[in-house]
Amino acid sequence: MERIQQVQVTDGGHLPCAKTEVLAPYEALLQVQGDPDSCCWAVKDGATGAIHLTRLRYRCGRCDHFFSPAGQVEGLQPSRGGPPSDFCDWALQTTLFGPSPRDRRWQAFSPLGDGQTARCPHCGFVAGIAQRWNTYLVKTDVDTTVVSQRVSAAERRRALPQSADAWGDELFPLELQLTFQHAAHSSGFRVLDCQGRQLWQCALTEKRLPLEGWLMSREIGASAKLQKALAASFGMRLHPSLRQGRAALEEWILFNRFQGYPSAFYRAVPFAEGSRAPAEGFGELATLLADKDGAPAVYERFGLPRKKAVRRAIFESPGLLFYARELAALPFHNPDVLLRLIRSPDIFRLLSILHTLPGVSAFLGDLVAQKGEVGAWRLLSRHLDSLVDTASKYLLFSAKDRSFALRKNPFEAVWEGQVGRIVHSFPVAQLPGEKSVDGCVGKFRFAALRATFEYREAGTQLHNCLRWGNCDRGRVIGVKVGNRYVAAIELEGDLVVQAEAAGGRPIHRTGELAAAFRSWAEGNHLSTSGVGRRLI
Repeated sequence: MERIQQVQVTDGGHLPCAKTEVLAPYEALLQVQGDPDSCCWAVKDGATGAIHLTRLRYRCGRCDHFFSPAGQVEGLQPSRGGPPSDFCDWALQTTLFGPSPRDRRWQAFSPLGDGQTARCPHCGFVAGIAQRWNTYLVKTDVDTTVVSQRVSAAERRRALPQSADAWGDELFPLELQLTFQHAAHSSGFRVLDCQGRQLWQCALTEKRLPLEGWLMSREIGASAKLQKALAASFGMRLHPSLRQGRAALEEWILFNRFQGYPSAFYRAVPFAEGSRAPAEGFGELATLLADKDGAPAVYERFGLPRKKAVRRAIFESPGLLFYARELAALPFHNPDVLLRLIRSPDIFRLLSILHTLPGVSAFLGDLVAQKGEVGAWRLLSRHLDSLVDTASKYLLFSAKDRSFALRKNPFEAVWEGQVGRIVHSFPVAQLPGEKSVDGCVGKFRFAALRATFEYREAGTQLHNCLRWGNCDRGRVIGVKVGNRYVAAIELEGDLVVQAEAAGGRPIHRTGELAAAFRSWAEGNHLSTSGVGRRLI
């Protein structure tokens, strides 16, 4: 059975609703006596004597309740018509002292004027009269909800985006139809011309910012009346927690796509970047979770823990089921640890890492095997920020270094140089045609460092970063006295860019060594203009 709701959305003011009836004087009198506050004015037909009785009520611009202007309008006093007894005299002409029989109009209350406001007795909303309003029809049957709006040519600038300017006035009035296909979990929009011909349509299910620039989209997001009508049309498809709240059109489309879930679920949907399509690897689960009734089947299909407390925790946050595969692959089986993990504020971040970088699971498995589930979770909860980088490095280690790192705190050990370092020596590459600058000046011997053990030896003795064995800079020349390094010089081609003695002291402040350095540089035609440009 189709149900139709008419919703009038105002610009924030109260909507006047007047109804006029043509009645015999006595019938009009009975109406006024029965509900005097709803009657605003009456006009007498001079020819027939019939009374045209107008009832005026206002529809609240916030809560949509109807109320009478009587007693609600600031500064409003009864007009000359006075109380119902005066109406009796005027309508039936029973007294010589009331309004003249020639008076064709009797008025009890004046409509809202400029600057006047009325207070809704239901919600307390104070506003003036609405200057404009739009009417929407919300039609609902078993499987579909359609929100429709008619737009005249005069309303096009306000109701339509600039892209609709190409539609000529002869096509108006247009009918706009927003359709939620509940059974198919899809949403769409189309525009019909005055002859019912389709001008334009688009699918909205996976569209980011749907119907941007359309008045319908804005008013769905802002109008409590439309929100209420949509909530009623969605019925049981909408979780109770969502039926009283405000939601943008984008969210209503999402509520239709995934039906019956609490609000937190919709924030957990793993969308692709800049889209409302499921991200890579989530398409199947998005289909399985289209309805809340499908959630238990997903839980069973992926073999998630049967412990009641764990099951309850996951169903309290059903968005976790998008990561059913990752939950099933976790190396944690202790119910207490699982509950801590599931209720952690970082659980979605962890599961997202495991979805994108499944190799991280191997590191977590080794961590649990070495530290136990409780110990592993404590380390993981403190070092989640570095999980990816740590696991990446760890997985490159040899079995011996992995074992060593696990016995320590792997989140610290892999970054402190305790494991994974290349400790054996290997030769440093030399550029083809590179001229030799090796030589002696007095007691000082200048020689290029040609192996990583020489870098480490020089750095250890000079107390600088050469001790790490990094040989990715320019050519480094070591200066020795006997078997001990006293300085290091870095070259880029024929340019000296660094020249430092032990402890980072500039070589030009070292007296005898400084003189030897200048002599060596001049003898090899090297420029020293770049000295001090950077530190070793």
